[in-house]
Amino acid sequence: MSGSKASLRTAYFLGAGVSAAVCRRAVVTKNLLSVALEARASLSGFPDVDVAEELVRFLASRGQEPAIDDVLSLIDVALAADLSLSPAWQAHRLADVRGSLSRLIYDCIQTTVHGGGPTENNPLKVLLSKCQREFGIAIITLNWDCLVELTFKRLHGQRDGLIDYGIPCMNDSGDPFAVDSGALLVLKPHGSLSWGHCPLCGVVVADLTQPFDFTKERPCPICPGVPLQFVLVPPVPFSRPWPWFLSSLWKRVEDAIYDSDRLVFIGYSFPPQDVGVRIHLIRAMARRQQRKGASPLKVEIVTKNESAGSNDAEGTLNRYLSMLGGLVGREHFSLYQQGFSNWVTEIGS
Repeated sequence: MSGSKASLRTAYFLGAGVSAAVCRRAVVTKNLLSVALEARASLSGFPDVDVAEELVRFLASRGQEPAIDDVLSLIDVALAADLSLSPAWQAHRLADVRGSLSRLIYDCIQTTVHGGGPTENNPLKVLLSKCQREFGIAIITLNWDCLVELTFKRLHGQRDGLIDYGIPCMNDSGDPFAVDSGALLVLKPHGSLSWGHCPLCGVVVADLTQPFDFTKERPCPICPGVPLQFVLVPPVPFSRPWPWFLSSLWKRVEDAIYDSDRLVFIGYSFPPQDVGVRIHLIRAMARRQQRKGASPLKVEIVTKNESAGSNDAEGTLNRYLSMLGGLVGREHFSLYQQGFSNWVTEIGS
C-alpha cells in the first residue's frame, strides 16, 4: 500500500457481503429469513414465533421466502399508516409479528453468525488490524450483527472501552458504556443486536459481554419494569419516527464522510430502497464540496460477481454513479470485483 493512501482519512462502509465473507455459513439479507425459519426449533417454547412464520406463509410458499428487510419494510410502512394487509392481518397484529420477526432475526444471527465461528482466513480481522494503525478511521456497518465489535475485541482483549458507538450508551447496570480515547469508531445507523432501547426514557443499552437474549424481557436500568426494545432498522424508502438517537447517529455518519478523503464500500450493493444511506451520503458529499482546499474524494467499491461472466459488479458501480457521479467524478471511482477476502489481502496489512 502506498504511503499516500495510508495517510488518507478513510470511512469504511460494510454491507452484508462482509458478514458472508467472514462466517462459515453465509447468512445475508436475502436468505436470513429462510435460514431463521429453518432453524427456529431453538425458539419452540415461544408461541409468538409461530405468528412470524404464519405471516411469511401468508406472503410466500416454502422456498420462496422474501428478504427480511422487505418484510420488515412492509410491516413498518403498514404500521406507520395504520393499514391492515388483510382481515386476518390487522395493524395491531402486525405490531406483534414485528417483535416475533425480531426474535427470529436475533436467534438466527446469534446462532449462525456470532456462534458459527469465523472462517480460517478472516478478512475482517485483517482489515481491523490495519485500521488500528491508521489515522481518522470510521467503520460504518449497515449490518445488524456484531462481527466488527466481537472481532476487534478478540484482537485486543475483552476489556471494556474498545468500541465507540458514536452515541451515549449505558450498560445493564445503568453506568455509562465505557469508551477509551483510542476506541474504534463503529457507527451502526441500521441498529444493532447489541443494543436495547427504552421507549420511555430513551436510553440505549449496549452489551457485548452478554448476548442480548430477547426471548425473555430485559428491563431498562433506569425505568424499572419497562422492557428494552430491539433496534433493528430496515432500509425503508420512507420517513417514520425512529428512536431519537438514530438522528444523532446519522449526523455522526455524515461527519465521518465529510472528514474523510476516501470512502470504501465493501460488500454493499447500494440498493435503491436504502434511501437513508443515499440521502446522508449526498448531504455530506455536497457539504464537503464547499470546503475550501478539499482534495477530491476517492470512492472504492469492493464487490464480487456471483458467477463467472456476470456483470453484477458493473451494475453495482452504475448504481453508485447514478446517484453520486455528479458529486464525485467517474475518475475518482474504483471497482474491485474479486471480493472482500482477496481485496484485503492485496492491499496489504
